[in-house]
Amino acid sequence: MSPYFDRVWDIIRGDWDDYQNENSERVQALNSPRTRASQIHDFMRDRATRLAELDSTIKAVIRNQITVVMIYVK
Repeated sequence: MSPYFDRVWDIIRGDWDDYQNENSERVQALNSPRTRASQIHDFMRDRATRLAELDSTIKAVIRNQITVVMIYVK
C-alpha cells in the first residue's frame, strides 16, 4: 500500500486545496457546512476519477453518490 499513499493522500488532501482555490473567501464564508462538504466531495470524486484514468491499478467506482477507490496490488 505504501507506493500508493501519496496518490491516495493527494485525493484526500487535494480536494480541500481545490475548494479553497476555486472559491473566494467571501464564498467560503457564505457556504454552509453542508455546501462545503458537498463541494469537497465533488472535488474528491473528480480527483479519484482522474487518478483512475491515469493508473490502471486504481479504479474509482461511483455508486449512489458514493465514491470508492480500489487499488489492485500486483
